[in-house]
Amino acid sequence: MNRLRIGSRWMIGAAVAGCLALGAATGAEAQETNWYVGGTVPLMFIDDSDTKNTTTFGEGENAPTLSSTIQSEHDTGFKFGGSAGYHFDNGIRVEGELFYAQAKINKLTNTQLTLTGLTLPIELPAEVDLRGSGTAKQLGGMVNVFYDFDIGEAVTPYVGGGIGLVRIDQSDVKYDTNAVKDEIAKRVGEFAAGITNADQRNAVLAGLAPLAAVEVPEPSGTDTVFAWQLGAGFGYAMTDTLTLQLGYRLQAVDGLEFTGTNDGAMVRAETDLLIHFLEIGVRHRF
Repeated sequence: MNRLRIGSRWMIGAAVAGCLALGAATGAEAQETNWYVGGTVPLMFIDDSDTKNTTTFGEGENAPTLSSTIQSEHDTGFKFGGSAGYHFDNGIRVEGELFYAQAKINKLTNTQLTLTGLTLPIELPAEVDLRGSGTAKQLGGMVNVFYDFDIGEAVTPYVGGGIGLVRIDQSDVKYDTNAVKDEIAKRVGEFAAGITNADQRNAVLAGLAPLAAVEVPEPSGTDTVFAWQLGAGFGYAMTDTLTLQLGYRLQAVDGLEFTGTNDGAMVRAETDLLIHFLEIGVRHRF
C-alpha cells in the first residue's frame, strides 16, 4: 500500500464537508424516525495481489503453455458510497448500499514462470516488468447488517458486515502482453548467437517459432463476482437525526476471471482481491 497523495486529502476533505453541511441543513428541522440514508467517502487500500496467468500458444493437448504469477501493486484509491436502511429499536440496522471506487495500478510484474509443451535451451526469467499502468474501477451493491451498541453516550460503537456483487473494470489498465514472450525470445536469440554451427543455431531459433510467431491477446477487462465485507466503527450523534460515522471495512472480492483469445493464442487470468477501507461519512434519520 502506498502513501496517500495530498490531492486525495483535499478531495476527500471537501466531500466530507459537503456531506456534513447537507446533513446539518436537512437535519435541523427533520423529525427522527427509524429510516435513514447515508453517505461515505472512504480511502481504499488494495492489498498487493497475485494473478494466476496462463497463456496457451496454438491448439491441442500438447500446445506450448506459459504459466506465471502476475504481482499487482496499487496506489491509494477512493470510494464514494451511498446507503438507505432501517434502524430497528433493538440496535440492528439493515441497509442497501451502492458504491463506486477506483485505484491506480502502479506496477505489474510477471513472476514464477513455467513453460510446458516446449523445450528451450535457456532458463526462464525470474521476473519481467510488464510496464503496467492505468486505473482499476469498482461498481458494486451490498446488503449490510450492522449492530449499534447503545452505551448511553453520544458515541455508539457498531459492528457488522454484508454480501453483494461487485463489477471490476480493468479495461483502462494497459500493459505489454508480449513482454514475457519477447524476453524469452531475446534470451534464446542471445544463446543462439553463441553457436558457431549454422545448422545448430537455426535449429535453436526454429524451436522458438511456436512462441515467436504469435501475438499474446489482451484479456477481457471486466468481470462481476460475489463479494463480502466486514466492518466496525463508531457513530457520533451530532443532532437527534444526524450521525457522523468513522469506521473500517474489509472487503473480499473472490473468483475474478479475465480471458482473451486470438487466432494464435488464448490467455486466462484468475485472481482475488482483498481491500481495506478507512471511511468517514454521515447517516441522516428522517
